[in-house]
Amino acid sequence: MKNIQKAIKKVHQIDALSKRTTILSAIHPTYKILIVLLYLIITASYSVHDLYILVMFLPLLLFSMLGEINLFKCLGELKPLVALLLFMGTPFLFFKGYGITCFIVLALKGIFALLFSYILMTTTSMEELCMGLSQLKIPQPLIVVIMLIQRYLILFFKETDKTLLAYSLRAPGQKGISIKTWGTLVGSMMLRSIDRAMNVYQSMMLRGFKGVMPLQSQKYDYKLSKLTFGIMCVLLLFLKGGNYK
Repeated sequence: MKNIQKAIKKVHQIDALSKRTTILSAIHPTYKILIVLLYLIITASYSVHDLYILVMFLPLLLFSMLGEINLFKCLGELKPLVALLLFMGTPFLFFKGYGITCFIVLALKGIFALLFSYILMTTTSMEELCMGLSQLKIPQPLIVVIMLIQRYLILFFKETDKTLLAYSLRAPGQKGISIKTWGTLVGSMMLRSIDRAMNVYQSMMLRGFKGVMPLQSQKYDYKLSKLTFGIMCVLLLFLKGGNYK
């Protein structure tokens, strides 16, 4: 139950971080999405034997400074995913020759990609991300699904927390959940979350929802957006080009 409450708290923390006033918050989300995509593509293009990938930390550091994000705190938040990445790369340690190099490069690829994507999430709200995706001509049904999944996850976490709290009150002193009640609890959580989701959907229909999510455009600094996008593109291409010298 504590883990679920922590998950709900983290979702709200990310949402609160995305509403801060920073340099990145003044940049149009479409440009931020394009910067992240370019960074991910270039980072993934490095060979597994190429330690020159270390230079990709520079644009990551610049992006975090623009968003006023502490990279060490980000690593702390992403510890489970970082641990999973390191675990998945451990087989390379048993290879002779470039095994250790491959492990380091793959780990850096994953960590850099996670941190860059996390910075985007903590400096851009879900509404802004969806607006940016719509500007990139992503199909509206997909945008609606992405937006509703984020809302549904919060509902699901809250209903799960309520169900587990009710179970703990009815079974005081019991450690964990009995195997016999797993199926009942999962079914109950799903039904409760579906009921809540239906209430949300009916409210949306009553307010005029017609399959397209209304996205309110905020005031962005387009000059700053284009300048930041240009600088990041030049820096990323320069760092990648320097790899072939």
